[in-house]
Amino acid sequence: MADTVIELGAGCALPSLLASTLADPPSLVVITDYPDETILGNLKQNVARNARSVVDGCTVRCVGYEWGTDPDPLLCALFLPAPIPREPCLPQIAPPRLRRGLRRRD
Repeated sequence: MADTVIELGAGCALPSLLASTLADPPSLVVITDYPDETILGNLKQNVARNARSVVDGCTVRCVGYEWGTDPDPLLCALFLPAPIPREPCLPQIAPPRLRRGLRRRD
């Protein structure tokens, strides 16, 4: 267990939840969707409902992310241990290529 899975625009998060139940699951599953209270609330409820099925050693996190906005909350979820800090993450924690891919292009 060392892989990380990120599901972008997860909806109900079925692929992420299934990944967390595999015999050899990733060590971290990050579920993302638009940062709306209703959407994230649904994601968190789905994770809570399925928490008993998550394999030991696999961590599942829900994060709101809107494409083109500051990627720090998403990067924190991927690269820092829980709990996710409220302060912005240091840019050095994420590979520069990933940060560039998440930036808004005007």
